[in-house]
Amino acid sequence: MLLDNNCFPFGPVAEWQEFRDNIWWCMETHKVIEANKFGLQKIYKSYWAPRKKHMTKADCVDLMVRLCQIIPDENKVIWCYGMSKMHIISETT
Repeated sequence: MLLDNNCFPFGPVAEWQEFRDNIWWCMETHKVIEANKFGLQKIYKSYWAPRKKHMTKADCVDLMVRLCQIIPDENKVIWCYGMSKMHIISETT
């Protein structure tokens, strides 16, 4: 009730929800991730440390720009990282 009355009416529906529903959370993406699961886990675990179990923004920039050269522009990596942290109000519905 608190969210329905005080939060959801004031937040615009973001275009990222459509991206997540149609592109990210689909069977084709799932198949690609599953096919590359062990390699992805190996890369992700290379960023772990005894007290660090998550990748930071700097780690993501390092991986995408310098190591893999997937996204050549550092600003685009930072934008993608920020959008991945963005809250979507209707995500749980």
